[in-house]
Amino acid sequence: MIHIKSLGYSYGNEEVLKDVHLNIPEKTTCAVIGPSGCGKTTLLYILAGLLKGYKGEVYVSGRPLAGVRKETGIILQDGGLLPWKTVGENIALGIYAKRRTKMPASLQVRKEDKRVMQEKIDNVLCELDIKAHCDKFPSQLSGGQKQRAAIARALVTDSDLLLFDEISSALDAVTKEKIQELILRLQQKNGLTLMTITHSIEEAIFLGQQIVVMEKSKIKQIIENPYYGKRMLYSDEAYYELYQVVRTFLYEGEKR
Repeated sequence: MIHIKSLGYSYGNEEVLKDVHLNIPEKTTCAVIGPSGCGKTTLLYILAGLLKGYKGEVYVSGRPLAGVRKETGIILQDGGLLPWKTVGENIALGIYAKRRTKMPASLQVRKEDKRVMQEKIDNVLCELDIKAHCDKFPSQLSGGQKQRAAIARALVTDSDLLLFDEISSALDAVTKEKIQELILRLQQKNGLTLMTITHSIEEAIFLGQQIVVMEKSKIKQIIENPYYGKRMLYSDEAYYELYQVVRTFLYEGEKR
């Protein structure tokens, strides 16, 4: 699904990414973890098609990445919802370019029947359990509800690749676990390819089949994760060993 070779990127004279190599197979997940400023968010934005002018090669679904893909959804830490639009209208932005009436069904980006589009919106609202909040504004939602709405906006466009940037970092512990479990369920049900940026080792282990540990501007280590999708393993010695391996690469800079 994603093939990255010799990727480099600079902001002016500051080299943010240097000689990055990464492969993420289709319908798998990858968690990227590293200290602030190591380049992980820049990597995500490049894959989203939001940053150009990089060096090296980036392929998505076998094609060179040449900008924003309509099948790629990106969900930011704050959800990225427009505060002056309702939940339903925010989700509809994934489908429609402009409003023509007071209803979300307005001028279409994709040439599909309005009824079909509305059914898609209704279905994803139900799937993410936010149907009752369709007419609310983002300021009226909890943090978890905002993230569900942002995910819904990505799913309604039939995305095959989802990119998450610190999606649960601002949430309380209970809501964080619910959002993580929702992401996992959606990924497995819909056969999505997923990359998530995180500062949490526990989240990386839960959501990443691959755990990519980054240091300044480059990948330090890629770890295959047998505990992907599993919780309540903290007493398992092998789980604890994996946690310590990730922690060692992340905090102590040990080279292996």
